[in-house]
Amino acid sequence: MSNPNSEDEFEDMASQDDLDAQESEREQEQFLKDFQSKVDAASAKNFEPVEGFRLERWSELKLQIFRNEVMYEDVIESLGLTEEAWDDIDGKWMMRIERDTYQDAVTKAMDAQKQQMASQAEAMRGSGDLAPVDGISLEAWAAAQVKLLNGMTVNDVAKELKVEMPVWDRVSAEWMARMSRDTTATIATVYGQAFMGASQGQHAAAGQAAGASMNAGAGAMQSDPVSFERWVEISESQNAAVSQGIDPQTDLEKFGVSLNDWVNINSYWGQKYAVNAMAYMEDYTKFSDKYREKYAAPDANSDIDF
Repeated sequence: MSNPNSEDEFEDMASQDDLDAQESEREQEQFLKDFQSKVDAASAKNFEPVEGFRLERWSELKLQIFRNEVMYEDVIESLGLTEEAWDDIDGKWMMRIERDTYQDAVTKAMDAQKQQMASQAEAMRGSGDLAPVDGISLEAWAAAQVKLLNGMTVNDVAKELKVEMPVWDRVSAEWMARMSRDTTATIATVYGQAFMGASQGQHAAAGQAAGASMNAGAGAMQSDPVSFERWVEISESQNAAVSQGIDPQTDLEKFGVSLNDWVNINSYWGQKYAVNAMAYMEDYTKFSDKYREKYAAPDANSDIDF
């Protein structure tokens, strides 16, 4: 005579197996949809082939393997590749599309943040927090700071704005106070945009591009003022100079760059790197390590013989 409890337990186990199989199938379908979506998004970026394999060819083979339409070993054999070679190609393409997906998400998030900041700035203009101080707007004050950076005296700046020095001091103190009170950093952001927009010098265009990139929906930044590697090199040299007690402006002289030039260059690449971090990350790490070692302080004990 059969045990009713055992039969019930068997049916429950079979039912759970069916549910697990259905869940696994749904997960597989979702994975394939997500993978195809990432490939479709990446296809518009015109990536260079990896070891001769274009995105379309690799993704086609990858999907066939995922769907068990072909055996992994058969694919490798038909391509005349070793397992290590295919895994290298596969890994590089997977990394590319994952980075591309992540970067798109970052870009959307940054655009949303910029839009929010623009809305907050508009609200502050209405509330008076961005109203001019003694007739001097935040933008005019930011442009004056650029002129000071480029060597104009504060007296000449005040004369250009047609104000006496006590008024200039009061205006500067108030704008500084407003920025420090603003917990949303909206005023500081508007100041930064205005400051970069008023850039001067040989790399003024780079500074202006950096300012423009802070707006929502800004296009890609073009015409790099210096190469990405050069920017990383100067950055590491500046870091080393500070740690070694060397005047940063003196350090810049060996690169033929003024402080004003560096502000523009650094603002440009800082913004461009933030928007394209995944694309630059590998090179950034490589260049950063290279130049950190180059400009490191010499070992104080390197010349001591024991």
